[in-house]
Amino acid sequence: MPKIIHILKKLLFATVLAVTFLFSKESKGQCVVGSFDIPACIITNDIVTFTNTSFDNNCAPCAPYGNNNACNANQATTYEWLVLDSNGNFVSNFSGFSGQHFTLAFPAPGIYNVSLDVDIPGANWKCCFGTGNGVQGWDTNVVVVNYGLTLNANDSLTICGGGGIDTADLNLQISNAIGNLSFEWTTQPGLFTYNGVSANNIPNTETSIVLTITDDVSECTASDTIILSLQTSSFDPSFSYYYLNGSGCSSASMLFIANDSNATNINWFANNNLIATGNSFATTLSTYLGNNTSVNISLSIPDTIQGCSISSDTDFVFTGLPFIALDTSETNTNSPTHWDETHHGFSGCQSTNGSISLTFDNSNFTSGNQNIDSLVFSWPGMTNTSLTGTGLADFLSGNNSISNIFLIDSVISHLM
Repeated sequence: MPKIIHILKKLLFATVLAVTFLFSKESKGQCVVGSFDIPACIITNDIVTFTNTSFDNNCAPCAPYGNNNACNANQATTYEWLVLDSNGNFVSNFSGFSGQHFTLAFPAPGIYNVSLDVDIPGANWKCCFGTGNGVQGWDTNVVVVNYGLTLNANDSLTICGGGGIDTADLNLQISNAIGNLSFEWTTQPGLFTYNGVSANNIPNTETSIVLTITDDVSECTASDTIILSLQTSSFDPSFSYYYLNGSGCSSASMLFIANDSNATNINWFANNNLIATGNSFATTLSTYLGNNTSVNISLSIPDTIQGCSISSDTDFVFTGLPFIALDTSETNTNSPTHWDETHHGFSGCQSTNGSISLTFDNSNFTSGNQNIDSLVFSWPGMTNTSLTGTGLADFLSGNNSISNIFLIDSVISHLM
């Protein structure tokens, strides 16, 4: 591809650059599929390397090859790197062959589009065997920052053995963050690892803990070590929780109960903010979700005799609303395959810790000459629900629905 056309194409693409951190394209069955590794924490004026990890089935390096030795050595795949800023301005480019990587020092902070174009000189079919003849490049948006993360925290802390520590205890000072932060704690010498704003149930054997924070956008990290002095407490900081209506949705009412009936001064926190006191309380987690994907609920019991407090916590991880595409291309309401996009569809809820409740509603099935002898719902986890006979007739006759609950990491599908 002539370079001027390539650049013009990229300039047009840059006009629709999203501010999202990653954008990529992928295809299967191609002869060459471009890809590369993205360095973490890209800081202005620091030289970084984008490693070419492309799948290359071009047989030119073994030429002459193929029918009538048509594949020539000069048909080796070429790779062209191009970098544009968020306004579509040219920053840098580099041309090379398979195995060659791209290095660059970005001149200023911001969002950049890095692309890798691939090309096989001449007719692709001569050198592509066992795959399609196509080639496909790859591109992604990367974030560049002026400075990496910095973290300062208290040097030492006294806690109860078997208790916990959270970010509120440490007088944290964090600089240069541009996105949400992830927290990881690692104890010494036992190397016990915890994730989230707190680390709980720390064994009595541990003498220090390393807190590492990561900016989820820039992928920059920073760490600090806190020396631990552990005391022994007789309180149990664990707690139980129940869904009052059993749905598992973020909007469902939940009851939280402390397991230690002897504790009298109990504090409850959501995302490190005090929300309740006492042995138990009821709430809905959607109240604290906001724009995040999880809610951390923790319990803290101060031990005035030992001069420390113990705590425990649970992260409730949420998924977005499920989406299933139905075939709504048939507009003839009398067609056997007609589905009304307004009146027929799946609905669900944000749900916690591994499961989703999904419902398919038939609120207004269009009457006609449909010849449907069965409906099969292939739910995630390979569990099927089949409606035939009376069950099918009942479902099609009015405002009926069918539901199932499944793990959030399963693949969703629908068959009719």
